[in-house]
Amino acid sequence: MPYFGNDPTDTIINNIAGGKFLQVQSTSTATTTNTTNTSATDVTNMTDTITCASSSNSVLVLMMVSFLIKATSDDHWAAGELYVVRTPSGGSDTTVYDQRIQRRNDTGASGTGYFGFEIPIMFVDAPSSTSELTYKLQMNRVDAGGAAITTDRVYVNYQTGEIKSYIQLIEIDGT
Repeated sequence: MPYFGNDPTDTIINNIAGGKFLQVQSTSTATTTNTTNTSATDVTNMTDTITCASSSNSVLVLMMVSFLIKATSDDHWAAGELYVVRTPSGGSDTTVYDQRIQRRNDTGASGTGYFGFEIPIMFVDAPSSTSELTYKLQMNRVDAGGAAITTDRVYVNYQTGEIKSYIQLIEIDGT
């Protein structure tokens, strides 16, 4: 059992992950993407690629997403969903992460509500591949088909140039 008292951060991370970090790929975007779609929509510039040296290696996926939900009424639920999709070179998409974000505001007021979040995403993916892997972020608004959820639109990086979202892909040695 690793000791988590005063260990340097890199020792703690390596003990938790079970291997050494082999490479890091990262990107960020300040471009606003928004959608009224209820099906998954790609987020502009939230894509990065990594090629693992061995099929036994894993990928630690880290994202910080600036996410905003616009609702048509303050007195209802507002919800959106985020997805991380992995695509190997020449292969098909696989959703490797999904999350619903929702909020309810009971103010008694009518009108549009804006709900902003900084969403951290962190997971280890075991793709079993040495092909180039593309990871991308997708989003959609949630529509309950009635008055229960009144989401009008969802955004990543609501104010272009003012807010950024980030992605980091870290290859972890599986040996």
